[in-house]
Amino acid sequence: MVYRLGDEYCLVVNAANKDTDVALLEKNAIPGIGITLNEDRALLALQGPQAAAALESIAPGATKLGFMQAAQIKVADQPCFVTRSGYTGEDGFEISIDRRSVSELASTLLTLEGVTPVGLGARDTLRLEAGLCLHGNDIGPDTTPIEAGLQWAIPACRRSGGERAGGFPGAERILSEIEQGASRVRVGIRPDGKAPVRAHAPLLTPDGVHVGEVTSGGFGPSLSAPIAMAYVPASLSEAGGALEAQVRNKTLSVTVCNLPFVAHRYHRKP
Repeated sequence: MVYRLGDEYCLVVNAANKDTDVALLEKNAIPGIGITLNEDRALLALQGPQAAAALESIAPGATKLGFMQAAQIKVADQPCFVTRSGYTGEDGFEISIDRRSVSELASTLLTLEGVTPVGLGARDTLRLEAGLCLHGNDIGPDTTPIEAGLQWAIPACRRSGGERAGGFPGAERILSEIEQGASRVRVGIRPDGKAPVRAHAPLLTPDGVHVGEVTSGGFGPSLSAPIAMAYVPASLSEAGGALEAQVRNKTLSVTVCNLPFVAHRYHRKP
């Protein structure tokens, strides 16, 4: 995620990839551009339908932000960089603060009505229900944004015929897939019954041909049913298609479905 702050840009990167990302930026930076790895910040995520009301009570002005907007705001009198964003599919905020003050702010947030601590397991069920990719599972260096259903990330100006077409890593393959389609695509999977299908479970056609693998899977509390995501050949990606998953030497019937499983509830300004 990239935000402009005056004549600077702030990047919030995937934590597991920060060293790779910094090296790539340093390698490609033109003369006069400086790259600073800021390691004195911490990030808190406040997510859910009541997040806006809770944050506004200690950060006046926070609710003026729309989805993916950012501002420097005082939260409980602490200077913070606040974005109306998150990785849950819900309305919410990510709050960047000096790491020396993060414990105090977390404690303050937990005193607010309706706010409770949750871990990454809870976040993972929400992002799966929202059909959001987890790096290392659903996307990685060998996955294109077209295969992953992230075509929106390539702006029109960088596509074929655009004023700044191409010129980005993987452009030749990605632009070709935009025009001709990818050979495989990410889809939703709904297992029959209540047994979850986890990551790395093989997917087969009803006649036993291996056609893909589950990348993320678990139980969706909002649906009270198991859900999963997988890559399958484009020819088998239509919703309603029947496949089979191999789970502990057993075969379970599954159905291809559209994503997301639960509609996004981001706050968009009128």
